[in-house]
Amino acid sequence: MVQRKAQPPEPSRVRGLREADWPWILALDRGVFGGNRGPLLRSLASRLPAAALVVEGEGFLLGRDGREAPQLGPLVADSAATAQSLFRTALAQAWGPLYLDIADHAVLPPAGLAEQRSFTRMVYGPSPAPGERSKVFLVAGPELG
Repeated sequence: MVQRKAQPPEPSRVRGLREADWPWILALDRGVFGGNRGPLLRSLASRLPAAALVVEGEGFLLGRDGREAPQLGPLVADSAATAQSLFRTALAQAWGPLYLDIADHAVLPPAGLAEQRSFTRMVYGPSPAPGERSKVFLVAGPELG
């Protein structure tokens, strides 16, 4: 009988955002939101650098400081698994209270979350909102998208 060594767990592919990540982040975000939010995203990355996380080419998480507590979002990812990895990594940091605006379809670990309010996203006119809502897991806030 041959014994196999246990394989070490695959290291997390989540890492901090680098300047070289911006081209793919902006391309992913443009497809998801239907417009260029480059200045907003760069501003968020600078406001709370510890929350600026990526899985290269697959998803990103940003955040911002808040009056009462930091807010995480946007979290944009190609898959729920990538979104969950980014979310878990962010929650592992010692934040204290956090605010999150979770998309209706998002399945993220509950981690002691309590609902405080709900939002309804509305579009005026016959056309649906542009982009791919299924890739948005957290929004930056109702005023930012």
